[in-house]
Amino acid sequence: MAIKFRAVYFGDKKMRTLAESVSDGAEKKADVIPPAYNVEKVRLLVICIKAAKSYNDTIMRFFGALDKSRADNVAFIIEGPEGSGQNVIDTVKNDGGANVVPNIMYVKGGLFASASPDEIAAAKEWFDGIVKSITG
Repeated sequence: MAIKFRAVYFGDKKMRTLAESVSDGAEKKADVIPPAYNVEKVRLLVICIKAAKSYNDTIMRFFGALDKSRADNVAFIIEGPEGSGQNVIDTVKNDGGANVVPNIMYVKGGLFASASPDEIAAAKEWFDGIVKSITG
């Protein structure tokens, strides 16, 4: 079943590649955070982000504004160790109010790391599983 979704990213080439890999079939191409076009009335928003201790105000305002009128569900691909990125997840949950999909995908990071074919395939499989869980 097709759903209305978007993918956005913040970080390096790896995050862009993973966002683009899951955005096949979306109305709009993967976009950088904050996106050029507003996120409005999507059933699923995929956020690909490199884990950091803090982000600039523009990025955090974007996350804090993700309420149900913008995105019913938000799913994360995070570049960093498992458990990282909690500051962003908490901001979406507590400030924005969108539903955060509990199945977070973590990918290994590194300086100048690019997405491997295995990571791209895993991201597509992860995305398909998220869509199935949302659409029933």
